[in-house]
Amino acid sequence: MIHFDFIVEDVDAENLMWAIRESALRNDEHIMDYEARTDLTQEQKDSYISWLKANKEYMLGVIEKMTNTRVEE
Repeated sequence: MIHFDFIVEDVDAENLMWAIRESALRNDEHIMDYEARTDLTQEQKDSYISWLKANKEYMLGVIEKMTNTRVEE
């Protein structure tokens, strides 16, 4: 287990949260791509889509684990 403890400017915190959220939501695009593919079996599609959904939940879970507090200089 690793404990991250660092201080960043507001804009950097927003960028970090945005990057994690964007990574999670990009999975939705990949899911739509896999649903439209015709070169895979339904079993293969389901396997990829299942992983993408789990990855999305994992990434959103990382945000939930973050405890953010404002610090005064």
